[in-house]
Amino acid sequence: MAFPSLSAGQNPWRNLSSEELEKQYSPSRWVIHTKPEEVVGNFVQIGSQATQKARATRRNQLDVPYGDGEGEKLDIYFPDEDSKAFPLFLFLHGGYWQSGSKDDSAFMVNPLTAQGIVVVIVAYDIAPKGTLDQMVDQVTRSVVFLQRRYPSNEGIYLCGHSAGAHLAAMVLLARWTKHGVTPNLQGFLLVSGIYDLEPLIATSQNDPLRMTLEDAQRNSPQRHLDVVPAQPVAPACPVLVLVGQHDSPEFHRQSKEFYETLLRVGWKASFQQLRGVDHFDIIENLTREDDVLTQVGLTPTTVFLNGQRGSHAHTWAWPGRQEQRERLAVPRWKSQSRLHRRACGECLLFIIVVAETMSHCITLAGLGLKI
Repeated sequence: MAFPSLSAGQNPWRNLSSEELEKQYSPSRWVIHTKPEEVVGNFVQIGSQATQKARATRRNQLDVPYGDGEGEKLDIYFPDEDSKAFPLFLFLHGGYWQSGSKDDSAFMVNPLTAQGIVVVIVAYDIAPKGTLDQMVDQVTRSVVFLQRRYPSNEGIYLCGHSAGAHLAAMVLLARWTKHGVTPNLQGFLLVSGIYDLEPLIATSQNDPLRMTLEDAQRNSPQRHLDVVPAQPVAPACPVLVLVGQHDSPEFHRQSKEFYETLLRVGWKASFQQLRGVDHFDIIENLTREDDVLTQVGLTPTTVFLNGQRGSHAHTWAWPGRQEQRERLAVPRWKSQSRLHRRACGECLLFIIVVAETMSHCITLAGLGLKI
């Protein structure tokens, strides 16, 4: 089978030495807030603590099977209010398709369930047990399972980080007629992802994956958006492509090019670089709901909607209940040091991006914070 190829101008990574290519696709070598050799362990520890807290404080259903495979499980976390109609936020963990687990990935559960949103953390079979084809199929089937389980949902919003962003992007290519159901997809949030896998073939990241060139091409959403037969969701469904300021240049290039491809083929896409964060704390910050939601409040100074500069805003189109939105619509920053406000601001920005992705009528193209 022939696969779409990219022109020489779209392959600047081919000019990199093997050592530089390895560095570009090693996120731990670009961190700024901790030592490279410690960042992965710290990331897992923070995620594990967040998951333990979520399991202890939120109603949940754990290890729900969405298929027959041993690794085909998901955890569902519910808001306090019981309802059959609610938004579903699915999170796909990263780990270069070879590490990570739903058991240490519930970073955003408490902030989002507090707003009436059901959060689902999806597991999939990582390498070497699972292949990329299997992982893509598993993630797609998890979406189908949730649509069938909750047919009255108010929208399914798919978020992935790193390798999880790649898997979420592959859902854009799904042929739902094969599964006999069209999920109510209302938004995609792709965080620090990889969308063309070919550069990874010659790196150590491919050792457990054992990707061939054909495997990489078949599973690269960047190469298939132009030829996908039809969008699986309404054209108004927003796709937000995010990257951390301190991600590597290759992660920046991949994110920007995927965003540009989305626009070219007709998707409603936005691109955002989050200031002051790297590949890991871009997700870790979501655990700080006390700093952001109760001390700071949901109060950006300036909002850019659909590429246009908006007015000062103090309320948001969260899909949560009205009284919850009013409670969190605090029209000021609490008294804090400038440094503290800056740190909280980046976390706030990300949570607002999540919220705006989950809006049924507004796409967030960018956001400015006066700090």
